[in-house]
Amino acid sequence: MPDAPWFIDASLFLGMHDADSQIRQACLSFFRRCFHQQVVMNLEQVGLCDGVIWQFPQSLQSDYYPFMDCLHSEMQILRQGYCYSELRLALDEQLDGQLDSLSPMQGMLAAQVIHQGGRLFTHDVQLRALPLLQGHIGHIPMLDTQSRFPDHLETLYQHSKTLVVTQKDGIYALPGHIHSLDNSP
Repeated sequence: MPDAPWFIDASLFLGMHDADSQIRQACLSFFRRCFHQQVVMNLEQVGLCDGVIWQFPQSLQSDYYPFMDCLHSEMQILRQGYCYSELRLALDEQLDGQLDSLSPMQGMLAAQVIHQGGRLFTHDVQLRALPLLQGHIGHIPMLDTQSRFPDHLETLYQHSKTLVVTQKDGIYALPGHIHSLDNSP
């Protein structure tokens, strides 16, 4: 793993199936290049991916999940929950309300990255613009035609492309679902 942990979120993971070809290619380039590196994905982001995918018909889920399962099993993705220090940081009044404009999920991810001194690879526009995260945002590479997944995983990816997601400002959700739950009291 690089010196600072590399965090990924749902926008990067689901981005491999984005309708926008530039986002899709950038995310694929990241995962193909970093296949043998360890990255961190918190359990809430893993759950967000599932929550989005479960909104699709079962037939599309069946095309998608073999790739996702294999990638999660073979890539060094460290799935972790939050610790109390990260929760306290997210609620810290000394941050001058910088996290107040974010959903609790975004705020907790930001606190986790800062607490661990990590780098966050995301397409989430709000997180990328957050002053508190400047210096913690990783560069997502553009198209890399040289990198590939191992053959069996590349085959699964090609089959999984029947499922296509769309995002708004780096947030994947279907209207009225998933993300609307974040801002409830």
